[in-house]
Amino acid sequence: MDEYPREVRAPPLLLTAFVGASPDLSAKLTESLHETAIAACGQKRVKYLTLDYDIRLPPTKRGGKEVQGYRVGGLLKRRWLEKVCTVVPAVLVVCFDWSSSPQASQQDEAQAIARLQHARRQAKDREVRIVLFVVLHASISDPDSQCSALRQQPEG
Repeated sequence: MDEYPREVRAPPLLLTAFVGASPDLSAKLTESLHETAIAACGQKRVKYLTLDYDIRLPPTKRGGKEVQGYRVGGLLKRRWLEKVCTVVPAVLVVCFDWSSSPQASQQDEAQAIARLQHARRQAKDREVRIVLFVVLHASISDPDSQCSALRQQPEG
């Protein structure tokens, strides 16, 4: 088993990225999600990254099969497996922390919309899923109305 690369020695874990999460929020989310996974299936099932809002996912490289002389050298390419397990997340969790005030300002909403649209553009080519995670002030009685501007953004 030692002759196999480390990527193949253990089952790959789903890679998830917290985009824009503070270190404290990222730690709390990671701990909570790991506890849930262990309770549900007895093991950690996901690996987490914390990234800034200006995330740049590498573009997909399609079309190699159409090049004349293309030859498959195995089932999986080593670099692809490494990239899927450590670089390109399957899910982007876009985080916004609006807990400091009961009402988000127009500027905060406009900035959040721009960041969400940027994350969607980055995720679109790679078919990465996006989850929106917003931390609101404790006194908010209707969280749906507080986040309606983000929820009403068109896909893509």
